Amino acid sequence: MKKAILLFIFLIFFTTLSAQIKPLEKVSILFRDGTVLNGYGKFRAMLPNKIVYKETKNSRREVYDYRTVKRLIIYSDMGEQFYEYKMPRSLSSTNVIIRLYEVVQWGKINLYQYLEKSVSSTPIYPFDAGYSETKYDEYFVYFISEDRDSDFVKFFSYRIPSRRFKKVAKQYFSSCPELLKKINKGDFDQLEIPDVIAYYNKKCD
Repeated sequence: MKKAILLFIFLIFFTTLSAQIKPLEKVSILFRDGTVLNGYGKFRAMLPNKIVYKETKNSRREVYDYRTVKRLIIYSDMGEQFYEYKMPRSLSSTNVIIRLYEVVQWGKINLYQYLEKSVSSTPIYPFDAGYSETKYDEYFVYFISEDRDSDFVKFFSYRIPSRRFKKVAKQYFSSCPELLKKINKGDFDQLEIPDVIAYYNKKCD
């Protein structure tokens, strides 16, 4: 059992460290006071996702976070990726988790996401108590906001199959019966949340 616990701790550490080691990319940092920095940077995987910035690749490193930064734009081979510091409105002031959320789309409803990664270890019984089965899992967690400039977002859904999805959809899309009908018919499911929000922004009043 001790071996399994040590392996589990090592895997978590290694996964976090690997996420931290990534090259600098071209970025723009938009500050809350309206100023903009253009240079090279990345954000740290560990919360609260501090941003590492250099004016040039050989410049001295500077570090920024949610207290001064509003938005980060990364220019990569995938195109422009927008990130914004947000906090879930439902959490109490003593348990606030502020992080960089990737912007999926802006519209009447704004959709944000972050990638949740987890490592779990299950002992293998009854063969040998010293060995365990390790499982890696990752999925998107979605949040929404009707006010693009707000610092708060509301939890919407996980990108995993769940019966809860129809209940949540009924709560958020009560003003759009056409969309609810499609969800109830199975035209949209929990794995197609960006398509659901896109439909609402385009077709619903």
